[in-house]
Amino acid sequence: KQKENGTMIRVPLHIKKLSIYIIIIAVIGSSCNTTKNIPEGDYLYKGVKWETRDGKIDKDIKSGMGKVARPKPNANFLGVPYKLIIFNLLPEPKKQKGLLYKMKYKWAEKPVLLSQVKPKIVETKLSDYLFGYGYFRPEIASEKVLDKKKAWIKYQIKPNTRYTIRDIYYPQ
Repeated sequence: KQKENGTMIRVPLHIKKLSIYIIIIAVIGSSCNTTKNIPEGDYLYKGVKWETRDGKIDKDIKSGMGKVARPKPNANFLGVPYKLIIFNLLPEPKKQKGLLYKMKYKWAEKPVLLSQVKPKIVETKLSDYLFGYGYFRPEIASEKVLDKKKAWIKYQIKPNTRYTIRDIYYPQ
């Protein structure tokens, strides 16, 4: 780089090395196939998608709906499931103790499979959650969205009318 007066700015060597290491790790990490340990006929679960029909749900209620949906998908950082990549990169440990075992089963995550998801149970929990916020008899349907070896659950929600209590009068 150059300053305004034309002299060159030197970048320290350790910063150059660090940036090279980061680039190498990013290339290796992005080239890893996150679906390689998925059993045949199953899919990697990527989370939920919400679609509301004939009504509006407040943002704070929607954020709580995300907490109701189970299981949680694998942890992501900038869209990269880093814990799943670590799990796939590490070999199976020979013993149930030691650093390799701890790295694979404590720090990394096993893939969350679509077969572990129970949409009907989540529908019931969502209905109960919405009922608690005044949406009586919400209609909830789910469908699986499949793409190669990855899958999402799409919940279609018709919340119906939200009932609130305007005034409360206590006897005197």
